[in-house]
Amino acid sequence: ALLGCGDRRVDDATLGNLVYAPSEEAITIDVDRAATEVSELVRALALPHAQIGEGLGSHRVRASSIVTVTREDIEVSKVAEETLIELDGDGGFRATSDNDHDYGRHAIYAGGTLYLRPRFGKYHRRAPASREEPGQIRNEMFGAVSAYFELLYNRAELSDRGTATVGGRTTRRIDISRAPTASERPAQTLTHKSWRNTVTVEEVTGQVSLDLETGAPIAATIAGTVSYVKEGKSFKMSLEATHAISDIGEVPAVEAPKLEDTVTAPTVLREVEHQRQLLEGLAPAGDAKGAK
Repeated sequence: ALLGCGDRRVDDATLGNLVYAPSEEAITIDVDRAATEVSELVRALALPHAQIGEGLGSHRVRASSIVTVTREDIEVSKVAEETLIELDGDGGFRATSDNDHDYGRHAIYAGGTLYLRPRFGKYHRRAPASREEPGQIRNEMFGAVSAYFELLYNRAELSDRGTATVGGRTTRRIDISRAPTASERPAQTLTHKSWRNTVTVEEVTGQVSLDLETGAPIAATIAGTVSYVKEGKSFKMSLEATHAISDIGEVPAVEAPKLEDTVTAPTVLREVEHQRQLLEGLAPAGDAKGAK
């Protein structure tokens, strides 16, 4: 995470799951502060979708994002993604995230069983590896706006636009614009993220509507441009992400896919998954006793 300093300083301890692993304890958002203080808005945008679901009940999230990287005005890469999350009143969900390169991730949680697949093929069905796993899957698929703001927020300036009704909820609207000066960034110590130490935010705009009752970002749009250096080469990156929560309290129970569209998947033991995350692909995870 790119953490701001100076007059928009964001202390690690205030950033929730941007820096530390998510806690089961609910995160409380001060909506009044978030309308004027960047650090509190960072926390609001980083709210886990698992907590948002607990506060709002059933709902739909429609989200999109696009990232374009150029070097010397020549496009190096471009990826656009569309995401849909449908959460029912019992914690069941259907979530899809597909990009324009024919990659994607589809997940269904129904009747205590997870059904997972890439964009194409059959669902692999299994029990969750942990009680938290279904919520973690939603958190990952929901997080584009928060992730993009991590790159842009140290040049962000906020304007409180008062209350408005969005998605049937009373919200506080916050406009985001480019601040006159940028605050400093703490040094990034991870080697594979060291390029982030060179990031300069050139543009940032956006608008966020926070639910007055829960602090959840009911609607959010973040856009901006950064320049950076990686492996001695200069690049520019344009980012835009948006999401909108709708149909609150109106999503019917999510159904499992047809049996013929699924296959049985191996059980994933929690300690094996934790080992994989810690190693981050540097070495293969060892076999755990009892793994199937």
